[in-house]
Amino acid sequence: MDRTLGPEAVLIRRATPEDAEAVAALLVRSIRELCGPDYNNDETILSRWCANKTPEQIRHGMENGQNYWTVALDQNTIAGTALMTPEGEILLCYVLPEYVHRGIGNALLTDLLRNARTLGLKKIRLESTRSARDFYRRNGFIELGKTLGMGVIPCFTMERTIGAEYA
Repeated sequence: MDRTLGPEAVLIRRATPEDAEAVAALLVRSIRELCGPDYNNDETILSRWCANKTPEQIRHGMENGQNYWTVALDQNTIAGTALMTPEGEILLCYVLPEYVHRGIGNALLTDLLRNARTLGLKKIRLESTRSARDFYRRNGFIELGKTLGMGVIPCFTMERTIGAEYA
């Protein structure tokens, strides 16, 4: 039976290059299993989306100390990952399919919001997939318009103001 994980049960920590293989697998599974159906499992879209989700590319991204890249752990399992630029653009916020609706996404997003507040940012932005759109709406994001991620993925540009609750 799946259990909801409270914030105290989820450990969020900075990602390390040693996490790259697990994070790459997590991203590909999440994209293909969770997002794929919202895009009619269009292999052109999914292949393009997953093309840079290799352990080597992920490791290289994690070694870039400017970005804030985290992982969420449930015991020893990397159950989710998130990535934000210093300018407040959320580039990734994904969970393993078996962890959907168990608090991992919320824990990751809360951590990103706290980090954005620490950086002195007033707003954060992202391009949401169809699959994650309602998640971001529930978490205070507003839609600014439609866009094409990587030129092929129908997405929604969204933004959220950072409030004092994340101080």
